[in-house]
Amino acid sequence: MEKMNETKLGVSFKSDSSDIQKYIYGNTVDELIDGLALIKDGKFINQFVDEFKGLTPEQLLKLDEIMLTTYDAKEIIKYAKRRKETINTQKYQDKLVELKDIERLIKFTSFAIQPDIVKTEKAVIDYGKPNDGIYLLEEIEGVCKEKIKSFILSCEDAYSAYQLIRILIDKQEQILDIDILEAKRIVKQSKRMSVICAWARDIGNVTEMEDVTIEYGTARDMYDFAKLVKGADIEKIRTAIEQKDDIIIKYNFKKDFPKPIVKKSFWSKLK
Repeated sequence: MEKMNETKLGVSFKSDSSDIQKYIYGNTVDELIDGLALIKDGKFINQFVDEFKGLTPEQLLKLDEIMLTTYDAKEIIKYAKRRKETINTQKYQDKLVELKDIERLIKFTSFAIQPDIVKTEKAVIDYGKPNDGIYLLEEIEGVCKEKIKSFILSCEDAYSAYQLIRILIDKQEQILDIDILEAKRIVKQSKRMSVICAWARDIGNVTEMEDVTIEYGTARDMYDFAKLVKGADIEKIRTAIEQKDDIIIKYNFKKDFPKPIVKKSFWSKLK
């Protein structure tokens, strides 16, 4: 931010995404704000507010409205956080819905004053991905869990299905058996070994997940399962790994899981 000469104020900003420098000029701060309204650049507006510390409430209210004409959700969030006590929450929430930036919409909902949680839920379901549903459950209290659970499971995404059950367990929420069964089905059918291992480690059904790992996984997948999952059947996994061609994994498995030494009884030695 710099004064262009002694009688006229001026501000310059170089965008991160291009080599074009943007300028606004004016004899007064109000004229500079009018220039910002024409440029509609969220980063420029935030830089302006950083530089001009003595802005009046009326000038800031005008900037609140100008920010709503921009299209950079990241900068809108940055501005909204510093002005959360004053901005029109519903207008800013509507803008983020319009931009379909669901992750930042959820972030805004987490700190905004009296946001419309139902509106955010609807945007997640209409435009979001399953991980957005997970983020919503983690960040926002008062969410309709049944709607978001249904959305997440309908996406058939293994990692999100696992995360859903893990979060509900961590939050000590009541979990319907039907939800656990559906999530487990999605995880097993995905054949994503890292998620299958995580389910066995954090949720349970160790034998089921172990069998899927042995049937569809590599020697490395089996080795990782044995190392990470408490209660894994080491001897069953050992037998399965020995049938693979991975020499390195066979060596590492033997080193990390040596066969137990079975001591012969006195009578068995006499046979």
